Amino acid sequence: MTNEIDRDVVKDALREVLAEQTPRRAIIRQTVHETLAELGVDHESPMDMQKDFAHLRDARVTMEQVRSKGILTIMGFLITGMIAAIWLGVKTFLHID
Repeated sequence: MTNEIDRDVVKDALREVLAEQTPRRAIIRQTVHETLAELGVDHESPMDMQKDFAHLRDARVTMEQVRSKGILTIMGFLITGMIAAIWLGVKTFLHID
């Protein structure tokens, strides 16, 4: 008989918890939907949202690559210019034509 009482107590407690969580979940869901809407994201089509985020990530990665290659190009020009200046200085100093 104690098993039946314990089961009933557990079932009642579980029903109470679930009854309390249902309004909370609705509030949380509504808040998330409103936040996404304010950000301009359509929560009704999650696949489109994932594609948008993938596109943003690709754009970010591309910009990082452009930045790093641009820095390497500028460094290459500077180093080449310095080597040319040193060579011209050596040629002038040694009177090499």
